[in-house]
Amino acid sequence: MLYKIPQNLIVNLILIALGVLLIWLSMEGMEAVQFKGSYSLLNVGSINNGYWLNLVWVILVFTCSYVVHRMNQSQRFVEGNSLPFILFTSLGLSACMVTSITVVDTFAAFLSLISLLIILQIHNQKTVLGLLFVSSLILGIASIFFYPSVLLFLISIITIAFFRPFEMRNYAVIAVGISLITFYLLCFAFLFDVEVGLSNVEVSSINTMISFNSALIPLILFSAFSLIGALTMFFNRSKFVVRQRNQLLAISVYIVIQLVLFLTLGTAVFWICIVPILSIFISYYYKNSARKWLLDIVTLLFIVGLVWLKF
Repeated sequence: MLYKIPQNLIVNLILIALGVLLIWLSMEGMEAVQFKGSYSLLNVGSINNGYWLNLVWVILVFTCSYVVHRMNQSQRFVEGNSLPFILFTSLGLSACMVTSITVVDTFAAFLSLISLLIILQIHNQKTVLGLLFVSSLILGIASIFFYPSVLLFLISIITIAFFRPFEMRNYAVIAVGISLITFYLLCFAFLFDVEVGLSNVEVSSINTMISFNSALIPLILFSAFSLIGALTMFFNRSKFVVRQRNQLLAISVYIVIQLVLFLTLGTAVFWICIVPILSIFISYYYKNSARKWLLDIVTLLFIVGLVWLKF
């Protein structure tokens, strides 16, 4: 049904407005959106204006989704009508609102997606030093606001290992791009007497990770359908060109690292950058399904269940 709806500005705005409404309502039963980051290198002061923080956070969330949408359009994983991506992303983001969230952490997630978007563009470039440097520099900035993000440098390493012949300068540029931001931060802290330090990592306990309540059902279902979509793309990988297969590998590594950090730190902000990517997998499965009418029914039931359980 989604692919039969003519896509235009009005339809897009209606679905986006629906997504904003679902996400806004999902925030009602949660702890207030905070400004201060969980693992920031800077001692960022807290802001208590909940309404404006909610608005800024929602804008950041949809900006992250737009970055992933641009990623899909440029790399052409799922072509054609983008209405399924908009709908599935909105539903997924509404389903993942299960713990406290912060603006600073979300901004770091946004920067990590920008870094991923840039690094995926090296496949058709004669020289990649500029892209590697900018991507690493942005990732370094993200690490200031959420320092576990530094682990995402592995994506750059894996990408150039598959896309480019071995050149030591490529790896050196990645190291310089990440460390340069740290150097500037330390200089800034020294000159202006700003406190910089690593906060203690609070590893989630087993009881926290396996705790279950009914509000998690939509997230579990969304993750299950995402897994089905990802497996469908994997089994159909022969239909993709070599470039797309390598890019999907880099994206998969990104998802795995974010999931590991989520399970370790228990911070829900990782879902903000993972859900739009998972929506690409679901959209691919939906587009290639021979029984779209059945998936339309499942989607409708999912919306009803989401409203029933969370609202």
